[in-house]
Amino acid sequence: MNQATMVGIVDNDVFALQAIAAYLKRALPDSYSIAWLANSGGKALDFIRTEKHPDVMLVDMSMEDMEGSSLIRAVRERDNHIYIIAITSFSLQEYANEASAAGAQTIIGKSELKKLVNTIIQKDILQKTICGNVFQSPQKSFEALAQNTRNGIHSLSNREKSIIALCSQGDTSVEIANKLGLSESTINTYLKRAIAKTHARNRVHLVSMWMQSCLRHSN
Repeated sequence: MNQATMVGIVDNDVFALQAIAAYLKRALPDSYSIAWLANSGGKALDFIRTEKHPDVMLVDMSMEDMEGSSLIRAVRERDNHIYIIAITSFSLQEYANEASAAGAQTIIGKSELKKLVNTIIQKDILQKTICGNVFQSPQKSFEALAQNTRNGIHSLSNREKSIIALCSQGDTSVEIANKLGLSESTINTYLKRAIAKTHARNRVHLVSMWMQSCLRHSN
């Protein structure tokens, strides 16, 4: 007899958590079972440490104790099997980039319950693009995060990433400062921090590392 496919759900909105769980219990085939419900990222991590890992995990992107992207990354850095679905009540555009970069396999609106059921059943591991962001299989996401962890790219702040992205387009510090409304010295400070975090030799090496990371994530 085949084991049931286990689903874990994380949402700090208890009403939404219970509603999604109730719907999935009705809509999913008998071969699927709700493993656990967690109303915080911390509880979800506790379940994963102490219980059998779920096959599929639904993660709300906007939680109070821990950002959804932080939880997804924490799980994906340690696991290359769980199929992670980011869920949100906001526009997908708002969180698609964070979910993809953290290692989720897709992002779905909380109101799209039928699509959520179909996605849980199919667990499509083929690369897909949502709102211009590439989502990969659990294994490829795991490998990409492992590589980024080694070279320090994962530790860059969003501001540092945006500045490096502009550098990769050939912009000078002065041009970047004008575009972002910051001073040239501030831009250079951000770049120095990024170089220190990634152990890059210089700005050119930093941009090269950044572009290689982007290419790995898109393949």
